Amino acid sequence: MKKMINRLALIMLLSAFILSSCDNVYQSGLQGVVQDAAGNGIAGVEVYAYTNKSTRDDRLKNYQSGTIFSDPSCLFRATSVQNGTFSINKIVWKTSNSQWGKDYASSSVYLLFFSEDYGLVSGGEGVNIVSGSSNQSAIVQTLTGKITTSSTCNVRFLNKYGAPIQETISFTYSYTDGYGRTIMGTQSTSTGSYTVPVTYFQSAGKANITISNVTSPTGSWSLAKNSKSGDVTGASFNLDVELVRNNYFLGDGLSGQIAVSSNNISYLQGVTIALKNGETPLGTATLVVQNGNGLNSSTVIGSFSGLGAGQTVESGILTFTVNQNGSSSRNLTISDIELTTSFKWQDPIAISVKSA
Repeated sequence: MKKMINRLALIMLLSAFILSSCDNVYQSGLQGVVQDAAGNGIAGVEVYAYTNKSTRDDRLKNYQSGTIFSDPSCLFRATSVQNGTFSINKIVWKTSNSQWGKDYASSSVYLLFFSEDYGLVSGGEGVNIVSGSSNQSAIVQTLTGKITTSSTCNVRFLNKYGAPIQETISFTYSYTDGYGRTIMGTQSTSTGSYTVPVTYFQSAGKANITISNVTSPTGSWSLAKNSKSGDVTGASFNLDVELVRNNYFLGDGLSGQIAVSSNNISYLQGVTIALKNGETPLGTATLVVQNGNGLNSSTVIGSFSGLGAGQTVESGILTFTVNQNGSSSRNLTISDIELTTSFKWQDPIAISVKSA
């Protein structure tokens, strides 16, 4: 009987020892905010939480500056949103010596913060978390020492005379950021300029941007070479891109008028104008005649419009041929024609006038 009692006591002692040495599993959440030195929230920061300090420290030690950090083996991570807040819903750990028994336990987690603008930053000492809690606002991490800088590149499309080209221009821009990635985009402008935002490492001091694939809907403009490059520096940088004209698109056509000093409205009646580019006819128009506003209403004006509408012509000479219907006394000359068209050549073109 005594042996049986001793055996039962031994079994109970062993059971108590085994139970006391078992690890219990606990879980918790973690919330916080990442901000800059001015207290503004920073979006897009990747937050990594490690339950082992040595693991966190090894990741930081082995990180190569100027590279993108990522640790897929870290199971507990989150990314900050627009106002800088982040939330890790579940962090799991195990322990056999909880000070609150098997229902609750505390643990320390060790943080890393990665931002492309600030690099990889340690969260310092461990953060104490309690199981069964979201540990709201447990972390306020301030990032300082920004490693990137932002600039704007003002791409200006100019003709050979330095004037902005106010026609629709499409183009591709590309540059390499500090992380070795090619940033590329395709844009268009009809104002002669376009602003491209550029980000690069402060240590590099610049970013080289390239403009290529310049086109226009009418085929009127192109780059003199395959591409144009420049180094973006400072807060703002102007990159002048000279284009060469391939042809002229006449759009709605040319309009203008012939004005002569006369009080006889029939002086220009029946006069027609023909337009040619070289030997290629571009259309004709009959003058619309009316009294002008010259001295004593003595100026007769003949207006025309729509000449060459929708036509594309090569660079060269446009010739207006004035058919005076056999009246040699009119003797209209080049100085008699004044172009008032809203179409902008952007590039001087020779115009001659002759009588039929």
